[in-house]
Amino acid sequence: MDKMELYRVLDISEPDEFTYYENMASLLEEDQLIEQNLLDDLLREVDLDHFKMLLQSYFDEFLNRIPDEESDLYFLADTMRRSVTGCEDPESISDAIYHFRKWYVITPSVRDVNTGEEICVRDARYNISAASFLGKKPEYDFRKAFDYDMDGYDVSVRDMIEAADR
Repeated sequence: MDKMELYRVLDISEPDEFTYYENMASLLEEDQLIEQNLLDDLLREVDLDHFKMLLQSYFDEFLNRIPDEESDLYFLADTMRRSVTGCEDPESISDAIYHFRKWYVITPSVRDVNTGEEICVRDARYNISAASFLGKKPEYDFRKAFDYDMDGYDVSVRDMIEAADR
């Protein structure tokens, strides 16, 4: 992907047009790999405060759509939100977005329990949302998705609850 292809994906012709939630969703949900140097270049040219506001809005929506029974996924996504939105400079935001996108879109890490197919977290998230309108409940195994490389101490809420029940 080159700069012009990225702008086409984002539906902009210049970085100062990156002003809408849809631009952020397009950036974070694009199927193709977006090289980190393209993210670096984009972030050096956008209004960083507005960009961070759009990031916050995207993650708020992301967190609101995680089913209650997926508490580990919720806590992981919330930690990612804090990691991405807590960055101050364009390069660190770019790095955080690159790693988030790799986890969220690029790497299939969620197993469909019914079919055995592995899909990305983004697709599982959208399938779960769509299922509420279609009346059927998909079953996904997110355990592999929890292997997100992040600084800090990892604790599985599900494991803590299961240990407390024993």
